[in-house]
Amino acid sequence: MPSLVRCLILVSMLAATHPTMSQRSRTDTLLIHFAFDKSIVQPGDSAILANARPDADSILIIGYTDTVGSNGYNLKLSRLRAQAARTAMLSALTTAQARALAQRVPPMRLEARGKTNPIPGDDSLSRRVEVLVYYQVRDVAQAPPADTPKARPDDEPDTTFGLDNINFIANTPILTDAAREALPSSVAFLRHFSDHYLEIDGFCNSPGAPLPPNDPLFVLSVKRAKFIYDYLIQQGFDSAHLRYKGLGNASPVIAHPTTREESDKNMRVEVRVFHHPPPQQQP
Repeated sequence: MPSLVRCLILVSMLAATHPTMSQRSRTDTLLIHFAFDKSIVQPGDSAILANARPDADSILIIGYTDTVGSNGYNLKLSRLRAQAARTAMLSALTTAQARALAQRVPPMRLEARGKTNPIPGDDSLSRRVEVLVYYQVRDVAQAPPADTPKARPDDEPDTTFGLDNINFIANTPILTDAAREALPSSVAFLRHFSDHYLEIDGFCNSPGAPLPPNDPLFVLSVKRAKFIYDYLIQQGFDSAHLRYKGLGNASPVIAHPTTREESDKNMRVEVRVFHHPPPQQQP
């Protein structure tokens, strides 16, 4: 099989349908590939993902697989690849880029498309993630001031990302040994957003219908979020810029886990980043 293809595609679409238009659209596409049945981003591909500049208006990350295997499994794998690409993209930023990103976090959306849209040729080409970076290219003479705020609903975060490798022992709010080792690096990354408002969301693993707030597992998701909330305060984060929530078994990473590893992925914490205090702030 040919060696794994790694490439960067920059597709610029500057569409001006009328000479008096003050805005034109542009899309940059970043493309990386994965090994068979894997969702690990290679070090060289992290540098590619760092080209997703923080001045983008929005970012769409789409995961794909080859055509081998069931539809359900490939949807899970493509989602894991999209999540891995998002994490690698954020982690690959230089200090200067991270500071710029902290000033303006573009909305990021993930999609899992499984084995749809295979690329003709070797299967390795289809095992990929596409990162679509959208911009509005404005004419300098008519551009609004740089500090003009963009309208955004108060309850919509600027971005959401998972704290990779921050997992908990089953049925407890206690971190696994691996998570304790990974936590300091996660906290170091979150410091780039310390002047923003962070919502820490906790999750549990419970396939099936949504859990009610009084369910012990839902309560456990609250405790997991509070564990990270308390830890961030201990590390010097401003409590006025933090809040935590338990979301029970909502939005599982693996909807129907069949292994311990898949269940562990659902027992997680995610962070939502806001420029302004989100509504219904907890005291």
